[in-house]
Amino acid sequence: MKAAAIGIRSVGTSSELGAATGDALARARLAAADLVLPYYLVCGTAPGGTAQAQLAARQGLDALGVGRACSYRVADGGTGALALLARVAGHLIADGTLRRGLVMAPMADGCAAVLLAEQDWPHHRVRSIVTGGSTETRSTGNRPADYQITVDQSSAGQSTANQRIDDRQLDRLIGRALREAGTPWSRIDLVALHTETAAFDRRFRERFGSHRTPITGCGRPTGVLMTLQRVIEEQHPKGTRVLAVSLETTATSAAVVEC
Repeated sequence: MKAAAIGIRSVGTSSELGAATGDALARARLAAADLVLPYYLVCGTAPGGTAQAQLAARQGLDALGVGRACSYRVADGGTGALALLARVAGHLIADGTLRRGLVMAPMADGCAAVLLAEQDWPHHRVRSIVTGGSTETRSTGNRPADYQITVDQSSAGQSTANQRIDDRQLDRLIGRALREAGTPWSRIDLVALHTETAAFDRRFRERFGSHRTPITGCGRPTGVLMTLQRVIEEQHPKGTRVLAVSLETTATSAAVVEC
């Protein structure tokens, strides 16, 4: 999806979602009263944890006085931060009356992160964002879905060391993101990589490390948002392009962001 009309206004971090949202507003020089949201999306790290994360997010918004907002569960598109940013961007593009949306990543390793996306924000434009879906396969012989990651599992359902990435499908994900952004690999200045396992991280670096583009690893859902925060705060030269990639067993996503 081409989403150049959508910009990342700010990314806030703190020890919990309400404070992280307040930090995002402060960085954007906005007040809570400016945050009139028809929806927000919350990352879920486990099937049983999504509802709890949504409740924490709702309580955080209540503490800021942001009452007119609602969230909904994302069942098929994945619960990673980039997958949810794609949903937010899609809603903002489809409805010109909407101006802002939030992607909220609950606390991991002591830190929560919140991304504020805004319609027609001229900086840190999302030039493209593409997503995949569930790619989990089991030893029972189920046919793998035509997406990006294949995971081998034992008959007991336990993940094994044979977790691997289908190179052709990974190439397809990255190729789509670059093609829709109109950006060749040579124009990518930084890669922000979030993976669930060391095997996924290692294979991505083996596959794309020859391009010599710096790759920053992000080991948790908040990590890719925190990397984008650093990109914004470090005030990179105009035109700097960042490829953000999230590789999970439930979903895969890639986005090209231009400063």
